Amino acid sequence: MKIFNFVAVIGLLSSVVSLAGSETSSSETASDPVEVSKTVRTTVTVDGTEPGKSNPIKDPSAAIAEVQALADAKKFAQAESTARAFLKRDSSIPELHNLLGFSLRKQSKFQSSLGSYQEAIKLRPDFAQAKEYLAISYLNMKESKPAIALYKELKSSHPNLAKMIEVEAKRLKIKLK
Repeated sequence: MKIFNFVAVIGLLSSVVSLAGSETSSSETASDPVEVSKTVRTTVTVDGTEPGKSNPIKDPSAAIAEVQALADAKKFAQAESTARAFLKRDSSIPELHNLLGFSLRKQSKFQSSLGSYQEAIKLRPDFAQAKEYLAISYLNMKESKPAIALYKELKSSHPNLAKMIEVEAKRLKIKLK
């Protein structure tokens, strides 16, 4: 996410008590407002928010669709950066964590993908697709024990996803015991 710094000059109107150079009583004030300028330095992101300020995603399904479209187009690096940008704004969307993990895995960043899948599952414990993808990342890292545990879990509840794990294991010449 790009960040811009800018300086804004803010004009403030105020009344000023006229004390300099004349003898006035404390009840006398100048009736003319005087413009006083104050310089304020701030940083904003491209979307107009200040860094560290919450800017929740108004339409999570649109954010998910945007990242999914990039992944479908095999633009995995762009899908990764877009998912990360959305997750900075709202880290409570399990589908975005899953898509980030998918994008990382497709770039052979298997170790990095694990945390994304695990976060998706933490947010939605019944997220079967995230479990499938997590198992596939483990297989690609030659860590068959956690992959087999996930495979066994999915085999009874989601046999079609378990089949995808079998295909990946066969491709990698790993036996699922």
